[in-house]
Amino acid sequence: VLESAARLSPRDSVVLRQLAQAALLAGDRARARVAYEAALREDPDYAAVHVEYARLLSDDGLHAQAEAHVRTALELVPAYGEAALALAAILKRQGRVHEAVNVLADFLSTEPYQLEALTLLGECLAEEGRRQEAETALRRVLKFDPDRLPALYILGLLYAETGRYREALEMWRRLVERAPEHELAARARSQAEVAASLGRIFDRRSS
Repeated sequence: VLESAARLSPRDSVVLRQLAQAALLAGDRARARVAYEAALREDPDYAAVHVEYARLLSDDGLHAQAEAHVRTALELVPAYGEAALALAAILKRQGRVHEAVNVLADFLSTEPYQLEALTLLGECLAEEGRRQEAETALRRVLKFDPDRLPALYILGLLYAETGRYREALEMWRRLVERAPEHELAARARSQAEVAASLGRIFDRRSS
């Protein structure tokens, strides 16, 4: 249906965006890129397309191009939350973690309960070594959404890094219980094995 619509309206940026989204769902990233580029040729001010295309580019390792698109989206719509989140994620992927923290702090000053942003902030703060602030952000996430998997996983890592192995194991147990088939569950199981071993060693030394 979308293919037919695109043929009938080859200059319709909305249809081209939908075609790109369908291509992504089908795993055809090259086709999605072509459709997003066509949509932006027809409507360079389509902020949502800039953000979606930026995510695709960043996933493909083209972070500089992705950043340019998401900054364009923010110029078009300064209060665009999805664009701010995308920018922070792209900056983090480039190792520009402090810049990502600043973007997220600005965003959260107006949207303090945006849990995806809080989770990403916790992850960035942890990377900066600001463990207490990271823990505060992640515990706040879990207060409002006890099942948020990335927050459970990252908080477990924070606990393990500071020798709080029982608390780390509890975070990962909750994660695995809630989503046993999720990619993070496999990583949590692996981390839990290491943490359990370290915890036993620590207990023996303390006794």
